Amino acid sequence: MSQSIPKLTAMLAAFLAVSIAAPGTVQAQRVKPVPQAFAAVQAPESAVEVCHSTSARAALDCASSKCQRKAGSGACFAVTACAPNGWAGVMGVQLSEVHFSTVVCGAPTREALMTALRAFCEGHAGLKQCHVGQTWAPDGGLLVVDVTWTTADFRK
Repeated sequence: MSQSIPKLTAMLAAFLAVSIAAPGTVQAQRVKPVPQAFAAVQAPESAVEVCHSTSARAALDCASSKCQRKAGSGACFAVTACAPNGWAGVMGVQLSEVHFSTVVCGAPTREALMTALRAFCEGHAGLKQCHVGQTWAPDGGLLVVDVTWTTADFRK
């Protein structure tokens, strides 16, 4: 009996060690990976598609696939990719003769993103308006916004 007590104590200690360690392992497996990259792909006059993923290549592949489903094969081209992604946003730009989208990513804060988009807008000759409708947080969360700038906003 005296020999079985140390064995029983050792088995109980091993069981407790495994029981305590196991929940941490299971919990770590349930955590989703945070997106580390952002990419935007565009097809002129038909689509701007974005994706967040764990790498720039995976984000570009995802955005390209989405774009090709909308616009057809060969019509899409990469606009930008950032890793780490930071804050990102898409802005529609309308000039007197043409309209297009500008995409910015990698901004350290939402305020820095909006400042960069505003600066891009202000710099266009023949500007009618710029409109920001979507921004993304570094974790990939979409934030819908409704910000429009016109030439009147930049008069000094």
